[in-house]
Amino acid sequence: MVSMDDNTSRHFPNIPIAFALIDVDTTKQDKHTYAFVFMNNLFKDIFSSSVHTLSDTQELEPYFNDHIKSYPKITALLDDVYTTANTRDYYHFFQDLELYIHFKLSKYNDKQMMLIALDKSESIENQLLDHRLNNQLILLRTALDAVPEMIAIKDLNGKYLMVNKAVDNYYSKEFDSIEGKTIEDIYPKKEVKRVKQLDNLAIERQHSIRKKVRVYTDNDYVVTDLTRAPIYNNSNELVGVISVGKDITKQEKSRKELLKTKKDLNLFAMKYEELAYTDDLTQVYNRRKFYKHLDALDVSKTHVLILTDLNNFKDVNDSKGHAYGDLTLAKFAKYLQKLFSPFEGLIFRLGGDEFGILYSDENTEYFKDNIEAVNAFLKEYHQKLSIAYGQIVIDNSTIKEKINRDLAIKRADKLLYDYKRQAKD
Repeated sequence: MVSMDDNTSRHFPNIPIAFALIDVDTTKQDKHTYAFVFMNNLFKDIFSSSVHTLSDTQELEPYFNDHIKSYPKITALLDDVYTTANTRDYYHFFQDLELYIHFKLSKYNDKQMMLIALDKSESIENQLLDHRLNNQLILLRTALDAVPEMIAIKDLNGKYLMVNKAVDNYYSKEFDSIEGKTIEDIYPKKEVKRVKQLDNLAIERQHSIRKKVRVYTDNDYVVTDLTRAPIYNNSNELVGVISVGKDITKQEKSRKELLKTKKDLNLFAMKYEELAYTDDLTQVYNRRKFYKHLDALDVSKTHVLILTDLNNFKDVNDSKGHAYGDLTLAKFAKYLQKLFSPFEGLIFRLGGDEFGILYSDENTEYFKDNIEAVNAFLKEYHQKLSIAYGQIVIDNSTIKEKINRDLAIKRADKLLYDYKRQAKD
């Protein structure tokens, strides 16, 4: 082995690069042999700091000598550099040491070659990491683009870092791409504050929130079903907000139209019911409504049912005409409504000059107490007019469960005609 001269040994340790010297044995005619004779500390540090550290840096020389013997390609490279005196680059991965080294090999003198080592392991690791991250990013973007809902990721300043195709398609008429834009760029000025408030609400609550967001434009509006959630990194630091949304404008407008149609139908039904249950002449309830109320009575309460008709009403029509008779009936209906208004009593025209009255109160003698006033009112329209009535009380003392409508009417009707007969007598 050729040893280093004193001058070389004195100056080499001060060179701030990792290098080694290789002795060249040219005594054999058939081939040259090579052996490491010197490694500076920087060179040793590269390999001693590896994952699988050699127990003694002195072992590096035999370690590299074994590598030269094991790899004919390395021997051929050494031969080429020694013969041509050209500097050659060589990259080698030491699998057992998990190191990736960039070597520069050059001829130092007739007996030695210099090997400079550059540790590229970290850069390779970074490249591999970048490659993995890039692949993950591609997978993430592919996955997001496959989702029909709109997905956007924003930083804490409201800048869109990543959006899927659904978002870009949604805004395609206004923007080529949303990424890199801000909330101020995307939303109408009057909506920016509200959008930021919703982002901040998700951040404050530290979990996802879901809201329907209506954004008004100049002449229209759009509705989005949006779920927002804060994003945290591995250190649990808040870094942004993710939002997942679906354009539900068509559904909301259809729902609004449906609600309007339903409201209109309800109003129409109410109007139809009002017409169906109202007497045209007197504008009080008719016989159909009378039956419906009787069937629905709550017998746990006290109700008073009164059936009436007008004595001598035919004389009104005969002497003053049917128009006057109709007017008299209409006025009488209004009078009854006012008379029973303290009890929220219901007035029904059952046909001709017959009326039904239904009210709920313990004062069952109310109508009897007002008979004179009723007759006085009628005589204002015709001197022969008077009232006849039959009254029954409906409660749980007389009816245990459900009222028998026909029987109740029959009882009141009998009392009505008893009253008329007694009046004639």
